[in-house]
Amino acid sequence: MNHYRSLSEWQNRSRFDQAIEQIQKTAGLVPDSLASIEAIGFHLYSKLDLAVEYTDSAIKEDRSKNLKLLGDFTNVFREIVVASGGELLEAQGSVVHGFIPDGNQDSEVAQEALETLMEYVRRKIQSRAGDAYRKCTAAFDHGPTIFVEALDAQKDSSLVSLSRAANRPAKLLWGNDELEDKGVYSCVVPIPVLLKESVVDSTMRANIETRALEIEKTVAEVVCRAPQTVPDSGSPMSPTLNEPAEFYGIAIRADIHDFSQGVEQAFLKSEAERAALAQQFRDLMIACSEFAQEHKLNIVQLPWAGDSFNILIECQDRDEYQKLREAGILQIVSEFEDYLTEEFPQVEWSFSVAAGDLENAQVCNTLVARLEFTNQTKLLSAGLPVQRSLIGQVTEDVDPSEGVLWKEDKNALCPRYQRAIKVNPTNSNYHGFEVDKVRQLIQIPEAPHVYTPQKKLAAAGISTPTVRNHAIGS
Repeated sequence: MNHYRSLSEWQNRSRFDQAIEQIQKTAGLVPDSLASIEAIGFHLYSKLDLAVEYTDSAIKEDRSKNLKLLGDFTNVFREIVVASGGELLEAQGSVVHGFIPDGNQDSEVAQEALETLMEYVRRKIQSRAGDAYRKCTAAFDHGPTIFVEALDAQKDSSLVSLSRAANRPAKLLWGNDELEDKGVYSCVVPIPVLLKESVVDSTMRANIETRALEIEKTVAEVVCRAPQTVPDSGSPMSPTLNEPAEFYGIAIRADIHDFSQGVEQAFLKSEAERAALAQQFRDLMIACSEFAQEHKLNIVQLPWAGDSFNILIECQDRDEYQKLREAGILQIVSEFEDYLTEEFPQVEWSFSVAAGDLENAQVCNTLVARLEFTNQTKLLSAGLPVQRSLIGQVTEDVDPSEGVLWKEDKNALCPRYQRAIKVNPTNSNYHGFEVDKVRQLIQIPEAPHVYTPQKKLAAAGISTPTVRNHAIGS
């Protein structure tokens, strides 16, 4: 697909390519230097909804089915966006996000790209998914954007876009979550418009399918496991779509509160102020990655989703998983906020945390694979914890220094940490909690256990007679 209408447009695209490449080189070679550019174009989002029961199955083939479908969906989305002159920015499980540079907001490049994606989903992914398929939706918007890149804790790349045009399509998808798969949704105009399905010509369809097959052939067939299930990018032990990492995971999303408003205001100010905002955000990205690397728990950092920092706590077994749900699931939120507040006291965070109960035969609840592209790598994760933490973030109204916890995880908390939970008047699937309350519970030592001789005997399984005290003279 060639959407360049003049030599100047082609040259502008070439400069965008060079700038992105320079960002990636700078971010990789000089971690503390500023790596950001500004561009105008389309932000494209698409969301593939699949049944979740395969992820929780005790059968390995079933557990891998959703992840492979999401991997195919992500690969094809990127190929379509790249063919339109853009690049993949995010792969957040079922949600993908790309950018196509184009100064003309009336251009049809974004619409054509998403219609092509919908056609591929209808013809290929839906048939492969069978009963697991639910629906696929997409949205796009146009506007100026600041791009910032930094390496994640496992040396994967996060290219974050700071733009109102990057926020509205994502919110639109979740707002239209109840709609059936009927086409592509556009928020280029003030009121979302349902676009009619278009017919993709046979040549374009063949090119897309050929590219998708070529990508599948590059995926490694064998992976060697290390004690750390998700090693750094470039390791020969990297998990793949065919052999994903499988573990009991706890998902945590930390969202910068009201950061999007600061981004909108920055575009109304000077270039120097926008550059300062980009530098601050990149410093934040680096600090968040350092937290993940330095923490005593095994933390897997997933790609940034806009201004949302996403991690998985990788548990080695069911016992560690259940133990962390008693207290650690909230303690790490307080530790993260303390770590970031020390360097960035003006930044406020809100949180969404999810894990969930396990069935008796369930051997994992989280799958992770690494997707390798020409100039970047990204971790792709599937499973109920990731899905629930995402839904909690986008559907619940969370105040700064507070969070929401999946209902089953609230019930799994020990009595001590139940005190950090707020009253749930709406009977939501999520329960609010206050980070300050968690911090206080960490700092206040637990009351010591006092064992009387009777309690010691009872703990050993030896029953003792009850002694009654009688008043003198009775």
